[in-house]
Amino acid sequence: MFAAAAGTMTDHRIKALGVVVPSDIGNAFRKMVAADDGLSRLLETIAAQAIDEAHGAAPVLHQWIPDTLAEAKAAGITDIDMLQAITYCRTERGQHANSTNRSHYLSDALILGFDAIHLAEILLTQPVHVILAGNSAGTTGSFEDGYRLSELDRAAQPLIEIAGSHHYQMYDVLEYVVQAVEHLDQFFTRQLAVMQR
Repeated sequence: MFAAAAGTMTDHRIKALGVVVPSDIGNAFRKMVAADDGLSRLLETIAAQAIDEAHGAAPVLHQWIPDTLAEAKAAGITDIDMLQAITYCRTERGQHANSTNRSHYLSDALILGFDAIHLAEILLTQPVHVILAGNSAGTTGSFEDGYRLSELDRAAQPLIEIAGSHHYQMYDVLEYVVQAVEHLDQFFTRQLAVMQR
């Protein structure tokens, strides 16, 4: 989740950036499939599917996350981030009407090569305020990615951890969202006051 502030009403350039629970999906995906030579096997499978599709085979769609907590339990999934992703993304709490929870199998290759923080130390010149969920357990990698982003950015503000929260709880659990918004409000107020002098 990103929030940005411009310097004046007429200057729409981003002057400061707030980042709440950043997650590098590429890094999380690579870590998730890395065990037991999973990365090599996945790349080989994707390559074979790409060749099949180039020869006219139908695209293969696969399930992104379990559709229900019961499915996750049956699959032996206990990761807190995955379970909370299901309760957010696959229920009325956060599910979008157009979400099928299916993705084109070949897109996995693009995700494996993606790095959300690539070149941040060069391209990210605005002051940045990173706010993290306070619990690092889980597979989103949000906690680690937040620290990575904060360390790369030359102008980063002190990183804030919201105690007791997990990644998906920072989306809509009022107790945690209010704390994040308060920190962002203070950050943007300070930054804009400095820039308007």
